[in-house]
Amino acid sequence: MEVAVLKILFTVLLVPIFVIFLGVGVAELNKAYWDGQVRKLCRAYGGITIYESVALSEDEFTALGGVLGKPLVVPVKGASWANREPNFPYEMERITESIKKRNPLVWKHEAAIYRKSDKKVLGKRVSFVRRGGDFRPEYFMTLATVVGI
Repeated sequence: MEVAVLKILFTVLLVPIFVIFLGVGVAELNKAYWDGQVRKLCRAYGGITIYESVALSEDEFTALGGVLGKPLVVPVKGASWANREPNFPYEMERITESIKKRNPLVWKHEAAIYRKSDKKVLGKRVSFVRRGGDFRPEYFMTLATVVGI
């Protein structure tokens, strides 16, 4: 009789704990795998590329709404506030490409700044992101940036 009670207690208490630990372990391994993939993608394809530098005089810079000592904010193509700057000579285009659509989510961000007059790309930034994959239901992001890879 006592052995049967111990078996039931073992089954009721320890098996769920084991299943939880197993689930956490699998989730962490999967997350670590995709973090590694994001780092590899960032090393291979990520970063900032400048194709052409644009020299602006102080007057040109302030005429475009720039504040000395701070970077110039370039309007984003398609953004509602970008329409307020129709004469701004440069525009930023953002592209997000999904790499993995299920938990965890993995995607590629690309932002390119181009000159409106000739549509020439002046520079671009590429980064990759992993979001989710945790055992917990919340989403946590891993972003491999150019610095520190």
